[in-house]
Amino acid sequence: MAADRKKFGGQFLALLGSFHGWVLVIGVWMLASFFHQINLSDRFQASSNYGESAFLSLMGPPKTLSSTTPSNKKTLGRTIVERSYRRAYSDLTTKICPVLRYPNVTQPPPTQDFYVTCLDKAKSLGNKKGTSYHDRWPWWFRTLLRDTAKKYNGIQGPWHVLQFSEPDLRLCVYEKGGTKKFKQFHCRHIHNYTGKYPEFNQCWNNQPKYATKPKSDKAVFLRDPLDRFLSGFLDKCIEFEDAVDHCEPTTVFHDEDTSPVSGFVSNDPKKFFDIYVDTFPLQWNMHFIPQAFNCGGLYRDIDQYNFVGNMGVSFYRDLDRLKSQYPKLEQGIEGIFQLTKHGKADKINEKGVETGAAGQVLDYYTPHTVRRVLEYYAVDYVLLNLTIPQWAEDMLLQDANHANDR
Repeated sequence: MAADRKKFGGQFLALLGSFHGWVLVIGVWMLASFFHQINLSDRFQASSNYGESAFLSLMGPPKTLSSTTPSNKKTLGRTIVERSYRRAYSDLTTKICPVLRYPNVTQPPPTQDFYVTCLDKAKSLGNKKGTSYHDRWPWWFRTLLRDTAKKYNGIQGPWHVLQFSEPDLRLCVYEKGGTKKFKQFHCRHIHNYTGKYPEFNQCWNNQPKYATKPKSDKAVFLRDPLDRFLSGFLDKCIEFEDAVDHCEPTTVFHDEDTSPVSGFVSNDPKKFFDIYVDTFPLQWNMHFIPQAFNCGGLYRDIDQYNFVGNMGVSFYRDLDRLKSQYPKLEQGIEGIFQLTKHGKADKINEKGVETGAAGQVLDYYTPHTVRRVLEYYAVDYVLLNLTIPQWAEDMLLQDANHANDR
């Protein structure tokens, strides 16, 4: 089964150079999965069944969905993440584009160097058949390198680093991480912006160049990748309100003439999500690039950030913490996020403005899609030190327990 899956991934890469070729392949694959009722989860999770069964033999099966894992045992989610990180990301982050070590901690990372030099070099190494990189890296990781290293893919846009003068601060932002709100906040702070359509502002065009502010503090708000991925899918593939179609590959998902799936998933968003998780790496859109790859390679200098917040249930509390650490930001924070109306810091509403997808995770995710997304975003969980949410761990445990009973 593992050999078949490896062969399947290789066929995808071989056909990516042909537009009609990969559309045909994905169309045949999806049609077969529906007409013959192929269980995609069984096909892709075979390689992890042994590890999960061994894990359960040590722990014993969970009694309920809400069972917790003893602190001295590695969770299933963490096992999946670390295995994927070692296989896909570790060469990049330890050898090709390693973590930066500055003699001066205020020195900014070479943003363009990360994309143009590091990732492009990694892409070339991964494309050489017969090398250890090509043989070890999964197909989806090689397409991630290919699409992230592109010069005009959006991820290198200057709006990903918002420069403030008072206080002297650089705020790293990224797609599906509150970009619109933070851009409004940036404009409100530096221009007291009150335009009719603030979400479409371009205030970052007037900010100092990134490289000219070497002594700025650095701040970022991180988001759980499972939550962020679902948010991107709902926004770009279900609601679909953008002028630009970001549900890519568009020929697979939104082109009426070429899409092999539109007729099957139009009335079943969960099935659509399952298919999307397996196939979106054919063409990585900037809204789904790992957070660790943003802002010149966030994983390379996250330890030197002066402020790291979270966009989960602590979002408003972390905004309040940002305001306390940088009091001159108060006007922009209050004007855009209306922090005061949510009460004092110890009573702040725990439902952040950018966590709408969090309430829908159980409506869309399955054990199979949880595994896949954890694998794709292993670099975020490992190097940005993000915690796998408990609902995902519980789902994996319950599924492994059922598999062990069969």
